[in-house]
Amino acid sequence: MYFKFIALPLKATEGIDFMQPGLKNYLLSNYGPINDFQEDFRTLTKARVETFHSGKNDPKVTRELYLKYLNHLESLELRVPPNLIQFQWSESRDTEELVTQESISFEKANLLFNLAAVNSKMAVDLGDSNLKTSIECFGNAAGIFQFLQDNFINAPLDDLKIDSISAMKNLMKAEAQEAFLVNYLYSNTIKETLVAKLAMSAAHYYSHTLSSLGKLEEETCLDRKLDLITLKTKYYYSLGNYYQGLHHKSSNEFGLAIIFA
Repeated sequence: MYFKFIALPLKATEGIDFMQPGLKNYLLSNYGPINDFQEDFRTLTKARVETFHSGKNDPKVTRELYLKYLNHLESLELRVPPNLIQFQWSESRDTEELVTQESISFEKANLLFNLAAVNSKMAVDLGDSNLKTSIECFGNAAGIFQFLQDNFINAPLDDLKIDSISAMKNLMKAEAQEAFLVNYLYSNTIKETLVAKLAMSAAHYYSHTLSSLGKLEEETCLDRKLDLITLKTKYYYSLGNYYQGLHHKSSNEFGLAIIFA
């Protein structure tokens, strides 16, 4: 008993040469001959290529590649100014248009968005075969979006703006709650009050997803999922009331049972 979960799409990027003029000049001025760094940047380029061409890999492998490349970026950001390398990224919605920005933070923000999307795909691929892992994956994705919401502002892409990130975060929280609820319903014994609370919580996060999406004027990658998200909001709200009513009925609180019915 569950609706199909929603996976987020990956954002597209273009290959880059890290040894761009601005970075070369900086290295020459501060560290000496750039030949000393050629091998380091070949390693960095290889890590980026492996990361963004890993779509056919097992999602677990893809996730590890993203984390490895993120570590490389963190190390680079500590050693050079953040605005010496151009990166190109697209929106997560269907579009071939790329936005260019000279910013390591821009690269990191898009990388983290994709890392959250990879986690969501891992959860969706599992379906109800391993709901505990699905809960963890959705929770990881929600945490990544919370980090983006707290640390990246004035983003040049629509899907990195606060309301868009908030919608993604709430969707991941909703799906984590839904997976937890479904997993609990599969158990041998259930408490009606706990089912009601879990269902209401899922409905709450789905409702907040819709609220955040409603503030956006631009298209999003979730526009085609609005009907499903709306349906889930109403369904889990109704399911929560139903189980709350069952609890009151079993407690001989028939007036309250009628209210929640």
